[in-house]
Amino acid sequence: MTTIRPMTREDVPLVAALEAEVEVTPWSERALEDALGPDYVARVLTDDEGEILSWIVWRTILDESELLLIGTAKNAQRKGFAWALLKDAEGRGIVAMHLEVRAGNDPAAKLYETSGFAIVGLRKGYYFYDGRREDALLMTNRWKED
Repeated sequence: MTTIRPMTREDVPLVAALEAEVEVTPWSERALEDALGPDYVARVLTDDEGEILSWIVWRTILDESELLLIGTAKNAQRKGFAWALLKDAEGRGIVAMHLEVRAGNDPAAKLYETSGFAIVGLRKGYYFYDGRREDALLMTNRWKED
């Protein structure tokens, strides 16, 4: 059994460490702490023992949101935890969620597609890491009719 709950300051060091294990451009502890502020929603998915398995951060403006961060611990990947966090966001009165994902991040793009996101645009050379530029796919999921 898993639980989805708000991320706390006590969670930040562990989430930052987990993030560093799975992301090419991980969020810092400082960025995660900032995401605990009133303009953001930061949540974690835990197992029965309280171990953090997955995390998500989004920002909402009116009834639309922008997914800023989602991740799953390396040992918990491909078990539906990130999908569960996206479904939890869907149930919070958000009409549409927008995101950008590296064009070469096939596992993430597949997760978004299976969660109902569609590609709506492209940002050329948006990401810079490992000495090179990579395009960003812009994706949107509309949960309710406008």
